[in-house]
Formats: sequence, structure tokens, C-alpha cells
Amino acid sequence: MVIRPAQPEDASALAALSLEVWLHTYCRPGIPPVFASYALETFTKANLEAQTADPDRHFLVDAVPYAGQDGLRGYLSWCCPTDLPQPNCPKSEIDTLYIRERHKGQGVGSALLKACYQSMAGAGHTAAFLRVNAENREAITFYERKGFETIGETWFGIEGERYLNFVMRKGFV
Repeated sequence: MVIRPAQPEDASALAALSLEVWLHTYCRPGIPPVFASYALETFTKANLEAQTADPDRHFLVDAVPYAGQDGLRGYLSWCCPTDLPQPNCPKSEIDTLYIRERHKGQGVGSALLKACYQSMAGAGHTAAFLRVNAENREAITFYERKGFETIGETWFGIEGERYLNFVMRKGFV
């Protein structure tokens, strides 16, 4: 397992991984057109290139050798948003932690979180928050096992529909 910062050449793999995980997580009964449109417009190579080039966003990937290149099994991104969902939120947010389904339970998420905490601590942060869909019991359980506590609620919207998310927090220093 190699955890490293994302590189510009990772953008297409990040986009594909994002599509795979997002659709698997949020479209269990089937893929409605509005969700398909959101995913296809959001998780593009161009968007991931721009995000990985943004100095205010930090991407860490789990890479393994595959076909003479790095194959990505998961990634984590973090940032410091200006619009905090709760007044008691830390300034740093883990905004994405995606692991391919076939690699869950192999320590990828734990390794990415550990590397994230080190990266955040190096930038002067002592705690992080994240948002997680209230129906994503698997992710909530994972975060609780890692020491996160629910501190509030927020909403995620697509095409006028709103979906409840929990805001979770963890101190790590």
C-alpha cells in the first residue's frame, strides 16, 4: 500500500473511481436520470484535474502497481471551506473518502485517514469534520469506529431535492 499525494496524471482514474463509488453508494435501487446527470457532470477528468491543481485542496491516493502504472484503490481529499455547516466545526474538512468496494476492509480507508491527519497537523489543524449521508450506515459506522462523533446535521441537494447528512467531528492531535 502506497499513500501519496495525487498527481495530475491521476485525474482520469480519480474521475472513474468517483463515479464507481458514488453510483454504488447512492443509487442502490437503480440509477435515476437526475443522479446520473449529477455524477457525469461532477466526476469528470477536467473537474478532477482542476481540483487536484487547487492549492487549497489536498488529495491523497492509495496506489498499487497495475499494468505498469499506479492503479488507484481509493482516495481522500480535504480542504478548509469558508462555509462551515455547524458553528462548532473545525476549520478542516474531509470532503471525500472513496474506496472501491472490492478494496473495503483492507485498511485503505484507515491508511488514508492516518495520512490525512498527518497532512492536516502539518498545516496546523488539530481536528477535522466531515459530512456523511444519514442513510449511509456503512460509512457512519466506519467513522464512529475511527473516533468521529456526530455534532449536527446539514443537507445535500440535487435538482431541488434535499438529502439529510450528518456532520461528524474528530480531534486527532
